[in-house]
Parts: sequence; C-alpha cells; structure tokens
Amino acid sequence: MSKTVVSKDGESIVSIAAANGYADWHTVYDANENADLRKKRPDPSVQVAGDEIFLPDFEALTLTLSAPGTYTIHTKSLYAQVHMLLNDPSGNPYADKNWELKVNDRVYKGTTDAEGTVQQKVPASAIEGELTLFLDEAGEHKLEWTVEISGLDSVDTDGGAQTRLNNLGYHTGDDEKGTVGESTKRAVSNFQNDHGLEMTGELDAATRARLQEEHHS
Repeated sequence: MSKTVVSKDGESIVSIAAANGYADWHTVYDANENADLRKKRPDPSVQVAGDEIFLPDFEALTLTLSAPGTYTIHTKSLYAQVHMLLNDPSGNPYADKNWELKVNDRVYKGTTDAEGTVQQKVPASAIEGELTLFLDEAGEHKLEWTVEISGLDSVDTDGGAQTRLNNLGYHTGDDEKGTVGESTKRAVSNFQNDHGLEMTGELDAATRARLQEEHHS
C-alpha cells in the first residue's frame, strides 16, 4: 500500500527505497507525487530531515513456471555509490594510488585514476566507512578518512556545508555537526581564501554555492 514517509537525518532516496523493499530507487524518486521533491532536491543522494517522500504501490510480479523443475530467480538489489576526488594540499590529484574502503565487515580495494578518483558501490544501508589511501607501494605512508556514505545533507544546512568542507580537506575539527564554531569558521575562511572569496568565515550564499560546485554535489 502506498504511503508517505518523512526522511530522517542521514537518509536518502536510495536508502529509503532499499529499506522499503524497492529494487530501483527511480520507482520512488520518479513518482508523480514526488514532483515537488525533485524540484527541491535534484540530487537524489541529498535529503534534509523532514522531507516528505511518497512511496508508491509495488507492481505485482507474476511468473508462470512449468513443473516439475528447479528454477532460480535473480532479483536486483540497491546500492550506494561512493565517489570521491582526492587531492594533495597543493590541489594535485593523488593519482595511481592504492586505496582500501572498510564498510561494516567488508573491505573494498582499488586504485585511483589520473584524477585521484575513488569510486565504489556499497550497500544502500551503509552509514559510513573508513577510507585509507596508501602513498607508497609498501603501505608505510598513508592517509585515513572517515567517509559519510548515508544521505548527504543539503548544502543549505550547516551540517551539509561542514560535510563538504571536511570532504574537501578543510577540516571543521571538533565542532558538532550543525554547529558553526571557531574550527568551522577557520575552515570556511581557508576555503574562501583558496577560491577567491571574501574571507569572512561565514557560510554565506556565495560560499555555499562554491562549496557545492567544488564538491560536485
């Protein structure tokens, strides 16, 4: 039966669709009843707690099988996509570097491309992961990050701006997510300085827009 749910902190269209048994998040996102939501959230991975999301009825699947026999039925499962561009402090990509991403009890491995890209499919229910980038073949020198995989908050929220700052290497320190303290203001000032914006330390409209552009989301 169709229903409307209210998104919680950290959820996205993908995770909500998976949790409610849909094989394709487009079934939810593209529903006519979610037209206003699509205008407000053009990126389905970006949600804000309190968004209302319509969940349409399932379409029944009917199969006709000839007995006797053994049959295998394959179904699709949803996943989340981790996509990151890793640069050094000078802005140069960490190209051709091995990486590991630990999510729950699984470890994914890969190598960055020429643009420093890390790209990996993970379970839709994943909340966060631990990313390790190996700077040498022996693995003696490495960088580590905690990666948020759950729904990305809108850049219009302070928490969403902080997440983007952290992902871009402008760390907001011990400031609680959604609370703009001195560490966040320093991170904002550094970002503004690096991108030709007035160094106010404030998350104004121009800074949020540039954050979204640099983060590609």
